[in-house]
Amino acid sequence: MAVFTVTVTSSSGVDLSFFFPGLIATREIGAGYNPTSGSASYYAVSNGVTDSSKYYNINTLGKNYSFPIGDGGLAGTITSATLSVTPAGGTETQLATLSIALGSGTTSLGGIPIPSLLDMTPNSILRLSNRLDSDGTKLILYGADGNDRLIGSQWGDTLDGRRGIDRLEGSGGDDLYYVDNALDVVTEYAGQGSDTVISTVNYRLAAGVSVESLQAFDSAGRLSLTGNAFSNRLFGNGSVNRLDGGAGNDQITGGSGKDVFMFTTKLSKTGNVDQILDFRVADDGIWLENGIFKGLGKAGNLAHPAKLKADAFHIGSRAHDATDRIIYNKTTGALYYDPDGTGSSSQIKFAQLTKGLKMTAADFFTI
Repeated sequence: MAVFTVTVTSSSGVDLSFFFPGLIATREIGAGYNPTSGSASYYAVSNGVTDSSKYYNINTLGKNYSFPIGDGGLAGTITSATLSVTPAGGTETQLATLSIALGSGTTSLGGIPIPSLLDMTPNSILRLSNRLDSDGTKLILYGADGNDRLIGSQWGDTLDGRRGIDRLEGSGGDDLYYVDNALDVVTEYAGQGSDTVISTVNYRLAAGVSVESLQAFDSAGRLSLTGNAFSNRLFGNGSVNRLDGGAGNDQITGGSGKDVFMFTTKLSKTGNVDQILDFRVADDGIWLENGIFKGLGKAGNLAHPAKLKADAFHIGSRAHDATDRIIYNKTTGALYYDPDGTGSSSQIKFAQLTKGLKMTAADFFTI
């Protein structure tokens, strides 16, 4: 397997689309090569306007460089590259590096054959490698201290923005994201693979982001994770976690800590049923939003959750008197909310737990 690793080296914030000029509009300034290295320089163009305040340089190591007939770009078989920027009248500053761990097919060639440096995209370089290596190819992208933009490929990539408020765009494939800032933006659309976000901070999936799995980093300590309207899988760690699937039919695993499972979105008779896979009566709790679950007793909040009143909880298949609101079916593991306890309004299933739990009202709180 050939592994491509792109690492931002500048703390000022880098948009890696400039390392892959095939993604943007450019105007070539010049290019050159010798037997072991080649470079190309260009301006960025936006809405037809050339930004001549600075130019970018892609510098590579490799061999077999040439200027293909009819093509303005420099071709070559490369083993590594750097991206730098030079402001008008200023000095060149390195922005990022590309290292390549060659696979079986690319080792025999001595590098990755690039038809044109100025046409490079994540997809184009990985596609070339994938054709040569039976073990496939992989792209890993690392940010630095600034607010970076990392762009992946149609394959399964790893994107880690590190410090700063980063934009992480995996595109297709089964991508893995690491986030360390609550304002980090992950971009994924439906049909672009099965993706995972691992967080070291409290993190909420933004609306419309199609990420299948949201996980707390193992050693991150106490974290709160919140899904979105898609059906997500949430995983806590060994510490105390607050886990809220959001809308959708979510699967939630708290881990070994004393966890809280939160229900804060509008209930539905046709969906929005979360499955809690490891609820432990001795350690865990279920927190219910006052504005959705009514008649539960004293209204609490996130800072001061209030205990569910004892007569609002019932074990059985349905409510047995007018005070019952939360019903746990011990035989099936289903958890219901009954708006009136009388059957006039149908009970609504909002969670699926393990069968046979010894649950009581003490397991529930209002927020």
